[in-house]
Amino acid sequence: MSAMLGRFHEISISTPNLAASLSFYESLGYARLETLAVWPHPHGVVSDGVVTLGLHEYRFPSPSITYVHDDIDAARTAFASLGITFAFDINTPGKFNEFGFRDPGGTMVTVLERETFHVVPASRSSCGEFQAFSLPSADLAHSRLFWSRLAVTPPRFDAAGLALAFHDARADAAQMLLFRNPEAARTFVAPEGTRLVSGSLST
Repeated sequence: MSAMLGRFHEISISTPNLAASLSFYESLGYARLETLAVWPHPHGVVSDGVVTLGLHEYRFPSPSITYVHDDIDAARTAFASLGITFAFDINTPGKFNEFGFRDPGGTMVTVLERETFHVVPASRSSCGEFQAFSLPSADLAHSRLFWSRLAVTPPRFDAAGLALAFHDARADAAQMLLFRNPEAARTFVAPEGTRLVSGSLST
């Protein structure tokens, strides 16, 4: 676990139709988790037991890699000391505190003060074995260096519980979930546009 990031919580995804998104992921074998009364907007959480997806019927920079840090004030100070510019920062008594920043490829990273769902055992999805969340980058070396500064070490970039990979943004500008499944090479596209790429993959 990265002391700076805290622990991986979810990949937060904006969806215009929560019911349709939930139905899609459940059809792939994802289990729905019990959510807590934190957000004012409709939301749900699904998991295959390895990677967790938070589905939010709310518009925000999506997808966002979301973490929970037990000392969010210390985390805020640590990121600021690296010269990271926050895209947003909610630091108000009586409110749910969080902040976020973008990585060099534009992916949002969000840090929350506490969990927003209960973790329960989840079933394996039909996508296969989760390998990594692949991030677009116009400069792969720069992106890897940026994440390394957050105590995320190569060659397998374990970002506090979430494996990361990087791909050339000129070839594909979207983030994608990568799965290993030699028996079924295909791409699933969720109603909100999330891509889940399954096949004989190397990360």
